[in-house]
Amino acid sequence: MKSVKFWAIKCLLVMVVLASANGIAFAQVCGSDALRKNTVFFVNGMLNTRADLRASRDYIKNHFSDRLHNKFSGDSFEFISIYNTSYGWVEDLLEVFRQKYEERIGVQISRTEARRLIILLTMHSITREFTKSLWFIPGFWNFLDDRDYIAGFIAHAINRRLNQVADEYNLVYTVKSTLEAGHRVLIIAHSQGNLFSNLAMRDLQQDYGDHLAMVGIASPADRVFGHTAYFTADDDRVIASLALIQPVLKPNVDNDPGLFGDDRDLFNHELITSYMDPTLVSRPLISDAIETQLASVSHPEAILSSGVMSVSLDWSGGGDLDLHVSEPTGEEVFWGNLTGRGILHRDSKDGSRSEYYSLACDELMIGRFSVRVEYYDGEGPRTALLHIRTSDGREHLVSKTLEPGQDMTMAHVVVDKKNGVYRITVEEE
Repeated sequence: MKSVKFWAIKCLLVMVVLASANGIAFAQVCGSDALRKNTVFFVNGMLNTRADLRASRDYIKNHFSDRLHNKFSGDSFEFISIYNTSYGWVEDLLEVFRQKYEERIGVQISRTEARRLIILLTMHSITREFTKSLWFIPGFWNFLDDRDYIAGFIAHAINRRLNQVADEYNLVYTVKSTLEAGHRVLIIAHSQGNLFSNLAMRDLQQDYGDHLAMVGIASPADRVFGHTAYFTADDDRVIASLALIQPVLKPNVDNDPGLFGDDRDLFNHELITSYMDPTLVSRPLISDAIETQLASVSHPEAILSSGVMSVSLDWSGGGDLDLHVSEPTGEEVFWGNLTGRGILHRDSKDGSRSEYYSLACDELMIGRFSVRVEYYDGEGPRTALLHIRTSDGREHLVSKTLEPGQDMTMAHVVVDKKNGVYRITVEEE
């Protein structure tokens, strides 16, 4: 029969092990702050489904994660995809024309200007002179404005695109929040994703140009910003077709494998088969550029504390959206109560169109954190983007469209503990 002393010692050892496990688990949850953090964003091109986006993101992660870890020893890497939603050839092409025009003039354009522009660009491919003459025909644009089905079609295409997760606004604010959290950022963009990403590179150059880099693939853009490298094959038929009516960057890769063994897609444009295949000239060029572009920029100083968990809210357009986090204690952190277990670091009243909540490691507690967004002031629908980060390296993006006055619970962050290990899960509402 075992002695009392034996069982006492065994229980003591179990308690020591469990106590150690708690300490290790907590250290693992909060210890990643010691690493230099990097985020690699992938932005897809036209006519991609979400499955296509995930496949491309996973391909990049699987083929470059080890290489980057070896190159940048001691750094952590996150691979995040931003979805450029496709609604088919027509609406996607309208979006490209709008972006190409904005690329040239450098400003955002109104719905009326966009409608006129797209019609001009369509006619422009037929004849320059006829198009130019339309400006001088009295009442021409009024005639179009009176055709509700034409105006409605164009407005529908533009408004629908402006409210997507991957539009310029959301990409800019997602990247900006990541930089503010102290992450060095690399954007990898394919096809139309270059036009979205170029705007983010342009808008963030002044404040974050030394911490943000980009690699563009099959780019329809006509310029680059900051630390950007691009690769376009000289026989990419999609970009070559666009070049007939719009200015684009000069092709700089001879990807033709010859008469035999050409496994590229019909248009020589698809990301994996036509640019990332190891047998193509472009593959080692892109691989080297991913390393060199990231090495050319530095880690920014974190101005937002990420802690064990952080939630950022960004939105497109104007108005005032408010972030509310209901903590397991029952306390609510929002603009009227900036501090609970966590802290609301920034409120949109400062004009930033962004709000940020973080929970420090020593404030971690078991329970449910409910995250909701209130459309407090403004006109017209707004797309709210939640970016939830946990210190084990996971990130979650939740996007919803809100109407003025609407109050919506968007996600729950659940913290539990089993066998001495903290577990953090995110549930989308």
